[in-house]
Amino acid sequence: MKLCTYVNYCFFSFIAFYSSLSFSGVCADGKDADGLKRAGEKGFCMAIETFSPKSVKEKTPLIVVLHGDNRGQMSGSSYQALATSLGNTFDSPSIFMLRPGYKSDKGKSDGYAKYEDDDYTSQNMEYLSFALNHLRSTYLGRALILVGHSGGAASAAILAAKYPKLVDAAILAGCPCDITPWRDWRNQSAGKRGSWSSLSPLDFVKQTNKDAFVIAVTGDKDTNTLPKFAEVYIQGLISNGIENASFILAKDATHQTVRTSPELSNAVRSAIEYLGKAK
Repeated sequence: MKLCTYVNYCFFSFIAFYSSLSFSGVCADGKDADGLKRAGEKGFCMAIETFSPKSVKEKTPLIVVLHGDNRGQMSGSSYQALATSLGNTFDSPSIFMLRPGYKSDKGKSDGYAKYEDDDYTSQNMEYLSFALNHLRSTYLGRALILVGHSGGAASAAILAAKYPKLVDAAILAGCPCDITPWRDWRNQSAGKRGSWSSLSPLDFVKQTNKDAFVIAVTGDKDTNTLPKFAEVYIQGLISNGIENASFILAKDATHQTVRTSPELSNAVRSAIEYLGKAK
């Protein structure tokens, strides 16, 4: 897979044009939300990178990857590589989405990213929902799997609860799913001082639909988001009657390497199999 070759670009341009018949979106800077490099509506857009494997199966889901916290700046290509790998593995279209307020050499997403990473706000979740809604209209007939890492995992969990019609499955890698004790831990372990006001996924377990599909994967060597912060969230979902919620411990994986762990790929596979049976 590689970033929009000429043939792929034309293919996705056709999809974007077709969807624009029923969708009209303009970003804050006045440019169009084309569904290829930017997705959004109501004047708020997320910068995206769109990938396509050589062979896209007709009914495979759209996979959307959300990155972790990095003080409003995103460099490198590790998340793009994750989107590429998952798309190739499952013959699915895949997208790397820049979270609200973040900048990269590929563009900037509307919204607000604080230097201290206190970004999981209701407003930013709404902006992400605009982008996901646009993508749902662009990739008609495909389910949407949201794969988030770290802060992106917390965002994905919140989105799955607040906007269940937009997210068919959520895969959470290294999730700080219980915000207050996680921040207390980071204060002690890494000197991350200061109060936080971000939303916490654990506070949304009762709001999450009973038919939600959520898998949290944390590395057994993760010293940033300890496994317990995702485990307590998953247990909350299960206690709330959500049968398709599970926690997986990734063997020998750190907070960063969990993204390339076989456990994460297998979690996405499980989501695809579940969504295939649910149709």
